[in-house]
Amino acid sequence: MYVCMFCMLLFNSVNYVLILLCLCILIVIYVPLCVFCFIVLFCVLFVCKCVLYCCHRVATQLQLTNIYHISYHISYQSFLLLK
Repeated sequence: MYVCMFCMLLFNSVNYVLILLCLCILIVIYVPLCVFCFIVLFCVLFVCKCVLYCCHRVATQLQLTNIYHISYHISYQSFLLLK
């Protein structure tokens, strides 16, 4: 009977050690994976922000160029009408 209790205790302690070992392995794998995912996500968002900023600048520049051409065309037409 004592041998059986000892075996049960030993089996339970081995289970606890295995569970603890599995948790440690998960933590060791999970934490760097989370850090890596965070860094990748930050880089992707930063690149998206830069692309949107460049698109905004180009669109603004095109608008300004378009406004300049329209105002030049209107002023040239007005000049021709006044002649």
